[in-house]
Amino acid sequence: MNPSHLVPITKTKIPIDKWLSTKVKYEENLTVKDILEDMNTKTYEWIVNKDDLSLVTDYDSFKNDFISLMYDYKNKRNYDNYHMSEIEEDLYDLKYLEDINSLFLSLKKLDDYYNTNIIQGDFNELFEYIKMNTTIQEFSDSSDEENDDLLEI
Repeated sequence: MNPSHLVPITKTKIPIDKWLSTKVKYEENLTVKDILEDMNTKTYEWIVNKDDLSLVTDYDSFKNDFISLMYDYKNKRNYDNYHMSEIEEDLYDLKYLEDINSLFLSLKKLDDYYNTNIIQGDFNELFEYIKMNTTIQEFSDSSDEENDDLLEI
């Protein structure tokens, strides 16, 4: 039924090592890996600078997972936020949705500046990635204070 002259167009993804070592156009010494490291540093510093957020992973794992996220950004992941209650997730969404979108736009701006085409979608994947790798401290701090107040009574 398929005409023999119609051949499906397939696109294979280049291996991650080759992708990371790809030179940035018009730059002598920059590679995709360099741009990703800048993006990772910006994301990591954003998290660390938030008083009520804590990472649930070490820096190296965060960096490796971040690079994997960017390598396959279009691929939807099913993050399981086992470390957050539903209330904490709702608070997290309300409190950080806009901030993470701003972070995403700054990463996208860097991506566009170097014309690397690393980010292949909207901010939702980055938002879920950050949420999965952090925990919000607002509840644990307030409940500790409440317990201290109860002990004094």
